[in-house]
Amino acid sequence: MDMWEVTNTDEYAAWFLQQTEEDQAIIRSRVFLLAEKGPQLGGLTQIISKAVP
Repeated sequence: MDMWEVTNTDEYAAWFLQQTEEDQAIIRSRVFLLAEKGPQLGGLTQIISKAVP
């Protein structure tokens, strides 16, 4: 099974660096989950996107 390719933009990197270390760890884990599971997550992607500010 292929992983989704995650592209990092300058805007995202700047926003990410403004987050606390705890939030960065949470965001990193969610990005990894999306990259690894991608479309198999179905509705879970909507839940995750609402949880990340």
